[in-house]
Amino acid sequence: MAKSRNVSLDAVGGLFIIQMIMMHAFQRSGIWDDTTYERVIAILFCYMPWFFFKSGMFYKEKPLGQTIQHGLRKLIMPFAIYSIIGQIFTSWQNYLTTGDKNWIHYVLSPIKAAFFSGSFSGNLPLWFLISLFLVKLIVGLADKYKINKICLLCSALILSGGGTILIKYNNHLPYWVFSSALGLVFYLFGYYFRESQYKNKWVKFLGLLAALVAIIGIPSGVDLRTDTTYKGLWIIYIIGSVGSIIIINNLFRLRIFQFPILTSIGRESMDYYCAHWILFTIIILACQFPNNDIPNYTCFWTLLMFSILILPQYSWILHVIRTKKIENRT
Repeated sequence: MAKSRNVSLDAVGGLFIIQMIMMHAFQRSGIWDDTTYERVIAILFCYMPWFFFKSGMFYKEKPLGQTIQHGLRKLIMPFAIYSIIGQIFTSWQNYLTTGDKNWIHYVLSPIKAAFFSGSFSGNLPLWFLISLFLVKLIVGLADKYKINKICLLCSALILSGGGTILIKYNNHLPYWVFSSALGLVFYLFGYYFRESQYKNKWVKFLGLLAALVAIIGIPSGVDLRTDTTYKGLWIIYIIGSVGSIIIINNLFRLRIFQFPILTSIGRESMDYYCAHWILFTIIILACQFPNNDIPNYTCFWTLLMFSILILPQYSWILHVIRTKKIENRT
């Protein structure tokens, strides 16, 4: 009998996808000091680590070739498709804004920038797909060559911890090296706590304690894409994120938190994740909103409104297409 889907994780994923879209709407609207924005980031600061942690929870050892093939299909293919689409609209936006006709600025410059940042400006959030692919590749290589996972975790902690220091003094380093190392840390914690987070009372208690320290005691924040510590202490952010994830995962096992809208978004989270940045660019173009260096709440509410109206419909269409493909194969 097939194992039933974990609805509680879908609900958490839906919550964090909604948070991510809202945070990006604030950012694309030039709003960085809004009270709501700051409070949500402070409380739900573990939303990006959670996606690595969740992936680690479902780790299964498999042949390296199978790991690569699956990663190319599920991670690299969406990255390529949505990056190209996003870059087309972003290039058009830049052309309308600057009138620049130099093709190098629209082809070679984005590729060069993506090498360092891990994603294209046309769809900046997709850095996660590259980092997760590299995380799974590293774990697959470790399995093949029998490298102990504790050694792997320690190495990832050292590399990512060193990265947050190096980035302060040289912002031209490839971000994906350190974001992948940091992602590997959370992935392995997800692997180690996949069962004990629910069953062990001490793990729950220590998780709550770590979360309170990171939220109230020493508020800490790290930009996972760049491994930059922008508030508090890097190690507190790591420990606090793991603790917060454990507490949130347990809370959402209660049916009261499993709202249908959250579980629905969580099931199709990749659709929302890959498409929302492109939708924002299209809306900003269509509405001719000015430079996002200036706070614009009209832009913010417009982005949110169209996200609510369009993204669920877009995800539903893709779901229907995928379902029909599966039916045709059978």
